[in-house]
Amino acid sequence: MNTGFLFCVCPDAALLKDTVNAFFASEGYASSDRLVFWGDEGLSPRFWEALTLQGLVSAHKCLTVRNAQLLPAETWKALSKSLGHPHEQALPVFCLEGPWEKGRPKLPAWLEKLSCTAFARKKRWWKEIPGLSPSSLRDRLRAKASELGISIAPNILEQVARVLPLDASAVDSEMAKLALYAAATAAPGTRPTLDSGAAALVSHTPEFNIFELLKHMQRGENSAAWDMLSSQQADIIFPLLGLLQREARLLWQTLTNEAQPRDAGPRKFLASQLGFSGLIKLWDAMHEASLSIKSGRKQDSQALDELIAQVSLLFRPRR
Repeated sequence: MNTGFLFCVCPDAALLKDTVNAFFASEGYASSDRLVFWGDEGLSPRFWEALTLQGLVSAHKCLTVRNAQLLPAETWKALSKSLGHPHEQALPVFCLEGPWEKGRPKLPAWLEKLSCTAFARKKRWWKEIPGLSPSSLRDRLRAKASELGISIAPNILEQVARVLPLDASAVDSEMAKLALYAAATAAPGTRPTLDSGAAALVSHTPEFNIFELLKHMQRGENSAAWDMLSSQQADIIFPLLGLLQREARLLWQTLTNEAQPRDAGPRKFLASQLGFSGLIKLWDAMHEASLSIKSGRKQDSQALDELIAQVSLLFRPRR
């Protein structure tokens, strides 16, 4: 093992994941060796045991701490002291996430002053990965197209790139969808290719914060929710249903510990508040809204109004 520990500083969850996976692979770790912890939860005894205890059988573990910048200062002081000693059976990676300012990461001042931070910089155990730029977004589109085995002409790539946000998760998700489209439209025996109809399939609602909408619903602020929705395109019901369906899947995964998605802190709070019964009711409300429009029983505005009212009741804090 060439590295004692690593700081990985990145504002983009997907880019961060790529970097951490590549790093562990370069150090010879399999996916089964990896444990993930979350800064907003604090560091459990399981983390400290994996970091400090030496087993009778050599069992190397790689420890990833997501959103490590959320750990309390006292925890970081203990970490810095512990990292001053070699841990031959553990390789910790601390992910410092969150938006950057003026092209630089925004970190707590006390974190920058820790001895482990200075040592990591000196040993080059400190990686800073900026978020996507317009140029690197296009590079990622080309790389994903190659990975998925599809061809994409420069003009089609430009059309897709202009619609997508500077977010690697969104890029990967849309490219996976476009790969299915290309495979479905390709002639037998030919390489799947994205045509001019591909860009029309890319769905992204820019500057729309699903958590902000859910916060309004949670507080019973239906007028504020309507203000958010009215600022979007007129036919908002189906894009909103798509966002809610994605959110419901992530909340379900959070409850079942299947995955630890981005924005884990807010999602864990919402998931625990809803529970499985609340999530089932959320799916029922979404299904009813979609079916009522498609069957012609209700107009879009009627279905949307009822959907907002039902979701607001589900997310409203229990008394």
